[in-house]
Amino acid sequence: RIILLHSVILSLGGIPLIYLGDEIGQPNDDCYLEDPKKADDSRWIHRPKADWTRYRRRHDETSVEGQIFKRMIAMIELRKNNEVFTTGSLEVLDVSNPHVLGYLRMDGQCQALALANFSEQVQLAVLNAGRDNDTSAETSKKFTLEPYEFKVIISNVHSEPGQT
Repeated sequence: RIILLHSVILSLGGIPLIYLGDEIGQPNDDCYLEDPKKADDSRWIHRPKADWTRYRRRHDETSVEGQIFKRMIAMIELRKNNEVFTTGSLEVLDVSNPHVLGYLRMDGQCQALALANFSEQVQLAVLNAGRDNDTSAETSKKFTLEPYEFKVIISNVHSEPGQT
């Protein structure tokens, strides 16, 4: 779920706040409650001690840590390589599903359709191609998203779309 939130922030043009361990899926640590000097400051929940065993697994793509790290790096690279995420306009889309956030980033050369499933269930997003009260099946596009999946489809204005 953490990569979903960071992906949305990065694709909207924001800068995610990545706490120590977010990039490997390290859970919050409530041990701060045992220290009277820290117990009244809940910010310490996001400041766990580094778990070096987890950090070593970040390069193992079969591990949870490796999968999260790989996706985080891929999303950062996607943003660095596509100006549409930083300079383009933003249009929030009606995707006919309250569990899915859909939006379109556009600049003069590129457009990026982003879909984020905030549910623990597989969800269907229906995008009305005309977006002007045209809801016929022929003009709608359907996208299936896995639980907590973030999907981006980038296309150049003069070429075929590619999916990430």
